[in-house]
Amino acid sequence: MSYRRNLYLTKRGRYSSPLFVVFMQILSVITILIINNSCNITSSNNLLVIDYKSLNSQEIRLPPSILTDFNPTMCKVYFDDKHNKTYLTIFNNKKNQLCLYNINDSTDNLIKVISSPQNIIDYYIETKDSVYFITDNNNLLLLSGGSLTSYSITNSKYCSFDSILLQTNYQFPLEKIDLSFFAYSYPDKALETLNDFQNYFHRNFDCEIQFENDHLVCINSFGKYPDEFQNQFFYDFNPIRTILSDNKIIYSFEALSDLIIYDRAKHSFQNIVPPDYGFHSPEPFEFEKLSDYSYIAKYLTENDRYTNSIYDHFKNRFIRIQSKKTNYENADGTIAKWNTKPFNLLIYDSTFQLQKVVNFPSNKFDNRILYVSQNGLLLITLPDNNDERKFYIYKDI
Repeated sequence: MSYRRNLYLTKRGRYSSPLFVVFMQILSVITILIINNSCNITSSNNLLVIDYKSLNSQEIRLPPSILTDFNPTMCKVYFDDKHNKTYLTIFNNKKNQLCLYNINDSTDNLIKVISSPQNIIDYYIETKDSVYFITDNNNLLLLSGGSLTSYSITNSKYCSFDSILLQTNYQFPLEKIDLSFFAYSYPDKALETLNDFQNYFHRNFDCEIQFENDHLVCINSFGKYPDEFQNQFFYDFNPIRTILSDNKIIYSFEALSDLIIYDRAKHSFQNIVPPDYGFHSPEPFEFEKLSDYSYIAKYLTENDRYTNSIYDHFKNRFIRIQSKKTNYENADGTIAKWNTKPFNLLIYDSTFQLQKVVNFPSNKFDNRILYVSQNGLLLITLPDNNDERKFYIYKDI
């Protein structure tokens, strides 16, 4: 919602009485306060704090069969810059199908269904006719023009590190810059002791897979965990990767406000701490309770966490999801789930100055999932009583 600074314009010679001018100024201030209060909007030190109910949203209409049979972390938004169109893509693990929906069409929006190989853990859409898949056995597959090409990522002469598993998730998806793919490298061994985890947090975690003329030429690893992770455990295993530009990648973490910016050209790291919004870093996790799932759930629920971040290239801004701590046990005796917690969207400009905060309640949206499109920001609801989820685009965040 936008406001004109001058609610009343006066012509020269009219309303010349000083008393009338003062009256109109007071009336203008009162009017603005009434409007702001009715929309649940507050502003302090140029920071705009908004309740999500004051924003305009649009539901993306999808077939009911899709809304109940998918993994919300296996959805992406694909922007076709050639045709200036935005597609919501949903991968169905049970049917091994990738469905593309036109966000701009609310009637017949199913564009294409792509049959994929089995054991897929993630995908990257280059065009509607060229899709890359990554499998649980470290293969990168290219499905293009009806033909399938497979590349083995590890156990090859190109691999510059020991045995690893490639993993991806909503915080660390399969992504592509120029001729390089990026995936999370995970040690191919069980982590059981404190020493195992100390070694885990000393390693490089991002895996860059480089191609040239459709041939695998190099596999490298980089990325580092914060210094705080070397001696303390916060139950924060996976970094959050956000591609800022072709040369710069942001790594952030659930338990810290710090950002680590990696410069690919200079092979250097820069640490910055952007403004937060009442974020409280958690106390260290008690390592001996690593197998106590109730303790883990309570720890994640009763602490603030940054659950995801994205960079909005359409508006040149950095956005973080900050889930807010809440009671693990509800008043009715039920247990709260950590992905149902209330959360804030923290909107930063390109210099990482906090510009806007949008508040969302508990038990409404999945606080892990956020996508950006030319139409606005896309969120996914939690499943309702029929196990159905819905997609909403917020255009004016």
